[in-house]
Amino acid sequence: MATPPRDVLGHLVDVHCHPTEQTEIPDDLMSDLPIKVCAMASGRHDQEKVADLVRRFPDKVIPCFGFHPWFYHEISLKDPVPSKEDHYREVFMTGGASKEAEFQQLLPALAEPTSLKDVAQIVRSNLSNHPTALLGE
Repeated sequence: MATPPRDVLGHLVDVHCHPTEQTEIPDDLMSDLPIKVCAMASGRHDQEKVADLVRRFPDKVIPCFGFHPWFYHEISLKDPVPSKEDHYREVFMTGGASKEAEFQQLLPALAEPTSLKDVAQIVRSNLSNHPTALLGE
């Protein structure tokens, strides 16, 4: 089966992709891309990466700003945000101290928690700065 002509591909949009998971996105790759992409921001770690991608390639990228449920454990409903250990202890250790050793081993690998208030501000700011952006992940 032959690839459709570029003028046909120009009407297509990949409606859910994560190009910012790559360490580097070559300019020539994006410039030569025959379709548009909806680039998903899924956590604190890639909000700015998606914003940068749409600034560099506004005709190729539709930005989507949000937080994937995989990263909800990083969000604190408390303001001010408790310490990293206290936050994750409350999230993961509801059943008691039977898994304390595993918890202490996991803790250094976890991201610093952020408040829901800050998450809302990040999304609000991104949507204001990019009026054609979509909300969600």
